[in-house]
Amino acid sequence: MHSKKKNLIISIIIIGVVVVLVFIAGTFYRFQDQHAITKQSLKTMLNSFEDISSITYDYSRVGRFDDSLGVQDWKNPNPKGYFLMTYRGDMEIGVKPELAKITIADQKISIDMGQIQILSHHINKDSLEVYDESANVFTKVKLKEYQAFQTSQKKQVEEEEKVKGTYQQVAKRIRKQISTALKANDSIREKYHLEVIVGK
Repeated sequence: MHSKKKNLIISIIIIGVVVVLVFIAGTFYRFQDQHAITKQSLKTMLNSFEDISSITYDYSRVGRFDDSLGVQDWKNPNPKGYFLMTYRGDMEIGVKPELAKITIADQKISIDMGQIQILSHHINKDSLEVYDESANVFTKVKLKEYQAFQTSQKKQVEEEEKVKGTYQQVAKRIRKQISTALKANDSIREKYHLEVIVGK
């Protein structure tokens, strides 16, 4: 009788231990799943990096133009028809996180963010000023064909910045920013070799 009771107690203890072990194992694997690095989890991280995936570049320009530009309500004092005009603009240069191509193989994560792009570009319409030689001052002006002026100047500025290496500098900076942000994740930092590619 005592033997049966003892065996029953042992069985209950064993069952209790098994239940506890199963609970612990389940909790561990759920924890692992929550912290697993997958393409989807990386996509989610990258999409939250919108603020560091682009850089706003402010610039100012001085150009030589002629009367064919069509300045409103301003008489050019230069008999040759040429004048200097300044303007300011801004470009947002960067990549689109949603287009990133992600590869996870063994202990390596490779993320190709694609080519650097001009995400937006504006020339401040109210920043246009012509140099009035007769008064030695800059005067704010408006143009009759502002859209045509903006289109041609934006194209020119974008080409100039490309030649100057601005896109390369931006690509390097964004690559570093994204790498640093991803490595803030313990699992990525401790378990994977991370490669972030940003095209120039």
